Amino acid sequence: MRCFPTTPDGLAGARVWRYDPKVLLPPKPKGISMAGKQKNPSRGTTTLDRTLEKSEQVAADVQRASDNLAVVNTVLEQELPEEVQVGEVAQAIEHTSQLEEKLAKSAEKLAEVNAALSEEIEKRLEVTAERDESQALAEKLKAKIRAEGAD
Repeated sequence: MRCFPTTPDGLAGARVWRYDPKVLLPPKPKGISMAGKQKNPSRGTTTLDRTLEKSEQVAADVQRASDNLAVVNTVLEQELPEEVQVGEVAQAIEHTSQLEEKLAKSAEKLAEVNAALSEEIEKRLEVTAERDESQALAEKLKAKIRAEGAD
């Protein structure tokens, strides 16, 4: 959901926000993590990689929901006259504001978790590469020792 500014006739330069429930905020571009880093294309498709990808999608969904709820709350606050913003309506407006805040915090926490998970995946890749190099070197040394022993 999105609100957008319009200039109604007779109010030169004035901005009025219109709500259009069919207009959604654009999705985040694919390949960008919540931390804003480009994903490593050389990464495999391990369980952790798939988990990170799903978690990043959830984080993006939560962020979009927070943004959409903030827009709805802004529209309610701006478009409803003060005399209408009482009782249950006032509580609903306050509730949407609190929900938007919780969603924003959740999206932020998810982004932190995703960044930490991404870092751990990178470390695991580095350690695995080092292990593979060590194993290859050990195999070379074993082969050399065997060759020298055969002479």
